[in-house]
Amino acid sequence: MKHTRGWFAATALLCALAAHSRADGEPPKDLAALEEQFEKSETPRNENYVAMRPEFEAFAKAHAGTKEGLAAKLWLLQNTWWLKDDKGSMEDAAAKLADEIFAEYPKSEDLAKIADWSYVFRKDKHAEYLAKLMSAKFPPAVRAAAGLANAIGVKRGANPADADALFAALAKDYGKLARGYTTYAAVADAYLHPLAPADIAIGKIAPDIVGSSPDGRAMKLSDFKGRVVVIDFFGDW
Repeated sequence: MKHTRGWFAATALLCALAAHSRADGEPPKDLAALEEQFEKSETPRNENYVAMRPEFEAFAKAHAGTKEGLAAKLWLLQNTWWLKDDKGSMEDAAAKLADEIFAEYPKSEDLAKIADWSYVFRKDKHAEYLAKLMSAKFPPAVRAAAGLANAIGVKRGANPADADALFAALAKDYGKLARGYTTYAAVADAYLHPLAPADIAIGKIAPDIVGSSPDGRAMKLSDFKGRVVVIDFFGDW
């Protein structure tokens, strides 16, 4: 009799799950598959973002509190860029998502990306986020990213000289932290000691650019003296 009751309970559970699946549609794909579907689509990006947004939202909800859920939220945030032609939609959507991410993932180092993605926010809103991210309650990697974004913003503003103290503080407090293939100290130094236009004019010997290879090997331009070298400067925007 116990086995019969157990069989009925299991059957009922399966039926309930099946009904839930039918009511809510197909379960979300894995995140990589969703991103691949977005990238391979021939639909214009702005239209495709709107069309696929519910799938990413469903994935984020199904994986709430996990790295996968946060990754889905961050994808949605960064790609609000595709709403830029619909006045105000990008900024409103970005602010809503950022506030949700702050609430759901308050200790994640990935909050640093909110500091870097200034282009999807209104200036005043992004400034508000930077002030928040620079507070002591966030991890050092987050505070460093926010400090750099804030210093760059000041550098591009009406009083660029005011940024020098911010870059110096950044190098002092977070200089050893990695920033991509380099460090915050190196980035701050580049802003504090930029090359003069005359030093990089056409016909001049190129400055000895120093950096690291993708596998972490130290390298500099002079290592390739006498060889043809192509230097590619690029961004991810």
